[in-house]
Amino acid sequence: MNDQDQNKKLTNISPLPRLALNRPITSLMALLALLVVGFIAYTQMSVDLFPSGFEPPFLGVWVPYPNANPEEVEEFIARPVEEVVRTINGVRTISTHSFTDGCWAFIRFNQDTDMDLAYSQLRDRMDRVKPELPDDIERVYLRKWSNDDEPIMWVAMIPNEPLSDPYFFTEQAVKKPLERIDGVANVEIWGADEKSVRILINQDAIKSYKINLYTVIE
Repeated sequence: MNDQDQNKKLTNISPLPRLALNRPITSLMALLALLVVGFIAYTQMSVDLFPSGFEPPFLGVWVPYPNANPEEVEEFIARPVEEVVRTINGVRTISTHSFTDGCWAFIRFNQDTDMDLAYSQLRDRMDRVKPELPDDIERVYLRKWSNDDEPIMWVAMIPNEPLSDPYFFTEQAVKKPLERIDGVANVEIWGADEKSVRILINQDAIKSYKINLYTVIE
């Protein structure tokens, strides 16, 4: 085979194989460089569930107040908290939920809000409003979310037979064993309600016997 025929065959080959045949040293060095970069990326670069740099634009406030009814919680806690939180720059919406054991406030901010500054302002506002809250409230809890708070695994349980207490079974068989694993921060149960005892009080009987309702609750 002469050089002219060999050049014609090389011309018919696609560019990448032709480059490997004409410049084997260059191709080998490029392959080694790709292997080195791939090894470094595999061993050193972390894998995140969400892109870094994104801050969820919302904060939360939990004010525990046990042995109270939702109406009292709304009047003495939810309303003062809403009024003082609205003075923070960048607040978009505020939603409060009053329970028998406290008040939960969910605050959503505008997307371009500096969440570190918003958290500092929220902490300052809670210090200001605390004297206006009931005296037996010892502490107010602030919640700031991050990308690491998103669940990495969802598990659905479908029992073959009905359970008398699905919440207790799930808590004992799934939640507590998972919480003992190193690196697990939190395990939540959804779809199964914890059993509780509801006591209905006759208001007329309470008044006729002149009994303090709060004493009965305690």
